[in-house]
Amino acid sequence: VLRDIAHEILGEELEVLWAGRTGEILGRSRAGNFVYVRMDSGATGWLNVDAIETEADLEAVEVVESGRVEIVLPPEPTATVVAETVLRDTAHDVVGEDIEDLPEGEVISALGITRGGSFIYVETITGAKGWVRLDDVELNVDSAVLPMKRSSEVEIAMPVPSTFTIEEKADLMDRPFMEVHEVVEPLWSDRTGTLLGRTKNGNFIYVETDSGAKGWLPVEAISTDYPMSRLPVEREVEIVQPMPKDFEVVAEETTLMDRPFMAVFEVVEELWAGRTGEMLGRTQNGNFVYVEMESMARGWLPVETVDSEYSIAALPVVREVDIVEPAPKDFTITEETALMDRPFMEVFEVVEELWAGRTGEMLGRTKNGNFVYVEMDSTAKGWLPVEMIESVFPAAALQMVRDVDTAQPAISKGTVMTPEDAQALLRSQAHDVVGDDLEVVPDGEVVTVLGKSRAGSFYYVETVTNAIGWLRSDYVSALTVGETALPVVQSGKVEVVWPVEPTFTIKGDAVLVDMPHERWGETIEELGEGREGLLLGITRAGSFYYVETDSGAKGWLNKEAVETAFPTKRLSVEQSGAVELAEPAPPVFTVTGETVLMDRPFAEVHEAVEELEAGRIGTMEARTENGNFVYVEMDSTAKGWLPTGAIDSRYPVIALPVVREPEIVAPPAKTFTLSEDGALLDRPFMAVHEAVEELQAGRTGTLEARTQNGNFVYVETETQARGWLPVENIGTEYPITALPVVREPEIVAPVGKDFTVSENTALLDRPFMAVHEVVEELWAGRTGMLEARTQNGNFVYVEMDSGAKGWLPTHVIAADYPVMALQVVREPEIVAPVEKDFTVSENTALLDRPFMAVHEVVEEL
Repeated sequence: VLRDIAHEILGEELEVLWAGRTGEILGRSRAGNFVYVRMDSGATGWLNVDAIETEADLEAVEVVESGRVEIVLPPEPTATVVAETVLRDTAHDVVGEDIEDLPEGEVISALGITRGGSFIYVETITGAKGWVRLDDVELNVDSAVLPMKRSSEVEIAMPVPSTFTIEEKADLMDRPFMEVHEVVEPLWSDRTGTLLGRTKNGNFIYVETDSGAKGWLPVEAISTDYPMSRLPVEREVEIVQPMPKDFEVVAEETTLMDRPFMAVFEVVEELWAGRTGEMLGRTQNGNFVYVEMESMARGWLPVETVDSEYSIAALPVVREVDIVEPAPKDFTITEETALMDRPFMEVFEVVEELWAGRTGEMLGRTKNGNFVYVEMDSTAKGWLPVEMIESVFPAAALQMVRDVDTAQPAISKGTVMTPEDAQALLRSQAHDVVGDDLEVVPDGEVVTVLGKSRAGSFYYVETVTNAIGWLRSDYVSALTVGETALPVVQSGKVEVVWPVEPTFTIKGDAVLVDMPHERWGETIEELGEGREGLLLGITRAGSFYYVETDSGAKGWLNKEAVETAFPTKRLSVEQSGAVELAEPAPPVFTVTGETVLMDRPFAEVHEAVEELEAGRIGTMEARTENGNFVYVEMDSTAKGWLPTGAIDSRYPVIALPVVREPEIVAPPAKTFTLSEDGALLDRPFMAVHEAVEELQAGRTGTLEARTQNGNFVYVETETQARGWLPVENIGTEYPITALPVVREPEIVAPVGKDFTVSENTALLDRPFMAVHEVVEELWAGRTGMLEARTQNGNFVYVEMDSGAKGWLPTHVIAADYPVMALQVVREPEIVAPVEKDFTVSENTALLDRPFMAVHEVVEEL
């Protein structure tokens, strides 16, 4: 060691020397154990005499005082590159790797030399250490002063990186002028980057920041270990904007957090590999990054869960940031399309037809992102082409799904809620004035919403009573599907349905009672399976219905015995004792059209018991098993079968007992007998009429019809006269009410009382064959007029064409007039025939024969 004083311990080391180094002895110490020398490096100082070998006589060397001689430090061995060369990691031109290029003129530190002297070991101004050919440099010292180094024994060092750190806030500029420039990127303290070049005067550095931006910085704004002189002088450089702060989630699953602490946080959004976003900041230690996801959610992610080309260190440190929930996955249909059961345009089934404006929520996507899996505003689930929807939420942010369920659209429901003093009227048209009221829908009732009017002011709905019509939309709330899912329908072009009647059917045998209790109360009517009726109310407990049966009876029925489609919540709550009770209606009926009372219940094979007209009435007594025919007693007392369809009755046919072979009864004859003398009238008025025929008590005839009030009957007498009689003047077994009502029937006069003698006989003076006198001899063909009869009708009192009056046996005459219609007489006047005298009325002749053409005159007259 060359030292600054002649002492082994005291002083400072000036230079370490090795065997073979040379120098010049300039003096010695007084003790002679140290010599003052000038080494081959030019350094001067003291060496222990034991460390040198010399031929000089040390005794002859001048003694010099330590501390009074000049001490010269050895020069730093440097080398100047004389030709552009390469620093290598081995002392060999072929073996090894290049470390860095060395430009001509650069001065480097020489640290050693190979034994052969062809390579020197150096350190460059960039801190790189390695080997360079001696021929490519010029040493400032003799190569002999360089220690010998072996390639395998020396440290090889890479050059310091050409990086920098921002000392204080600065702007990356697009040109090296403070006065005129555009800001490429604002930078803050501790931002880093790479040095790329410099201006000629070195006042500005061309850099690439840790964000990938390229531009100029003032030299005083940066801190770097890299020698500026090494930077090339640049004039026209590329200006690059900072790279986007995009990132991709690389963790298979992770969570966007509301704070940068793994121990305590709230989940902002669940994430998976492949999700993307933009980095906005970082924590001080860089362990967490503050990001905005493609879903617009903002929060913190562990740095190891993201992959980005953007430098995390280039992000600003942030502390208090906004935490934002992800954007809703809502979307809107942009044009008419179909919700599909699978994501293939070629093969699919339609789940729901959709139109522009419909909305929903995205639930997932296909791997290629061409289709999204959605839930519609109707709750239907399926696939849509991504180009058919519009959404703030990016489809790429959706999770990939494969095997998913499709769901049919839900039926839209809504709850009726009206303002105070208002009624929810179901209307036949979407209008408050035009159209009819179908029913009042009570508050709280849930309706099925089938559509909406174009203006949206009315909903097309179906109520719990199966009524279909229009309700004001502001009276319907809490829709189970979005309003956009409702199709627009046009009033007047959709079906309108009136509400169902509150009807019921008996499920088995049941009893209608007068109070809603199983044990108490009296039976009003026994009901069999299939009987029907109307629901009128319900008990508060809901166990009994207040009903009106198909027979008109009113009372209480156990709910378990009843089957009904009518919603019981629509029924009013009724209390026992506060409702009307009614016995069943009698089983009476009215004939609805012309028909026949039959002797058996077969339309194909039967005998007519009685012809019936519309309006005839009767009583039902039984029915056939199938209920197609009813056994009845008519108002005429006739009994037989009628088709059920031919009658109208409040009493239910099903309530009748079943019979097989009941008694068939013919109706009584429509005959009558006059109970007192009277007249057959031409009209049914006592005050104003013409007599058609004078009648005596006992006269008979046939009933034909009646007046509306039944006070007069239209009859045909045995004389074939037709007209009206007061009903109180006749006696008959046939019920007057069973007669049809007529207004202006034909009025017919009685037949004439003329007769013809049917055989030769005699006109008698009394009605006895045994004892009589002949009034006139008669022969067949003689005529006369009937005037009366005997009580038994065996003889008639007549006036002959000869004027004679007397009695004839009834069997010798022929007459249209019924003998029994004649008045009974006992001792009438007996009149002989007129004389046969005559007077000739004009001149003529008495002939010998009755021929005007051929005759002989007997006498001129």
